[in-house]
Amino acid sequence: MLGIRGGRWEAAPVLRSKRPSRGLQTGVGATLSPVKGPSPDLPAQLDRRRFLWAASLAPLASCVSSKATPSQPAPASQSPEAPVPLAPTVDPTESVVVAPEGSDLATPDFTRVQRFVAGIRPYRRGCYRLEASAFGENWVVHNYGHGGAGLSVAWGCAVEAVALLEARVAPRSEVAVLGAGVLGLSTASVLLARGFQPVVYAAAFTPETTSDVAGGQWSPSLIAVSSAERERFQRIQRTSIEHYRAHVGREFGIHVRDNYVEAGRGSSVLDISRAILPPTRELERLPFRGVDRPGRVRETLLIEPPVYLPRLHEGLAAAGVAFVQRRFESVDEVLDLPHSAFVNCLGAGAGSVMSDDRAVPVRGQLVMLEPQDLPWLLSHRNGYIFPRTDGVVLGGTVEHRQADPTPDPGRCEQILARNAAFFQV
Repeated sequence: MLGIRGGRWEAAPVLRSKRPSRGLQTGVGATLSPVKGPSPDLPAQLDRRRFLWAASLAPLASCVSSKATPSQPAPASQSPEAPVPLAPTVDPTESVVVAPEGSDLATPDFTRVQRFVAGIRPYRRGCYRLEASAFGENWVVHNYGHGGAGLSVAWGCAVEAVALLEARVAPRSEVAVLGAGVLGLSTASVLLARGFQPVVYAAAFTPETTSDVAGGQWSPSLIAVSSAERERFQRIQRTSIEHYRAHVGREFGIHVRDNYVEAGRGSSVLDISRAILPPTRELERLPFRGVDRPGRVRETLLIEPPVYLPRLHEGLAAAGVAFVQRRFESVDEVLDLPHSAFVNCLGAGAGSVMSDDRAVPVRGQLVMLEPQDLPWLLSHRNGYIFPRTDGVVLGGTVEHRQADPTPDPGRCEQILARNAAFFQV
């Protein structure tokens, strides 16, 4: 198992905003009191639930320097003394299930269709956006455009985004997080762990976000990464998977899984550095009944959105973080909020709010089968299968410039047929 190395970082100079904090207006007319800033003696003043939630996330949230800037990404941790110990949520019984020699893994029952679903991936041409912008005395850190990789890289992006804020705003400031998908919830968690006061604004909350529709395999796919961003993106991947590995178990819905890939099927999970995932193993035959095709297998993770996202949301709420229902149509509406620091995790909505024509919607459709005991993942030439505790995910489609989240029954029937055909059933 990999381990993040701890290091010490010096505090960066900060710019203190003179803008006062006011009451928060929700999108439905109610008024919430602003989250109060902590005293300098933070651990002593936080209530027990808030402190425990922040403390459980702090080791990974503090692994990036606060001196990061858009032109000079924070350095990777370099202290080799000892890995950060895993959080107590790790389930020691979690392990990869491997088919015994000469036997096959179970075949899904494709007649047990549960529902069709669709979601809009927040893709951005050229590269995802992770940088800070000044709007007068206000700072907005952009953290969007991750395509189909949001769930995989959310934690690493959150750490980088918070480092950008730390170099620009006062410690323990109130920060508005825009969006409550996995990017928004991860960012709010890291902000809380680093001593800030996050307030989350979103049009929808779990289970109604785009992140709730994600399949869940740890695989940074369908994301554009520029050559200038490759080093930072490698660090983002590493930070993210270390966070997930530190929370393996049923409580967070994170499981170790072998991912089987048919020969000739491209898969980003197989192209990731061996320093992040274990090496690939070549197979003369994939271990499924009726399948006589070569392939590869590599250990990865399955993150179940129906478990992981509510766990993050509930932990933040229990720690006193306010959630405000609000939809934004323009950057002016954002800047009118009673804050001077923002992290933009609006996903597919970020393009219109920030007038970013490089942000384009990409629809993905899935078929959900009823739950089945299938502890493996599969990617083949015509689809993929991710068995989870809430159902078996069959994928999928990549439909550029399609912003309608309504499932197309015809396309979903094709997804079902293509996955069943792999097993010749």
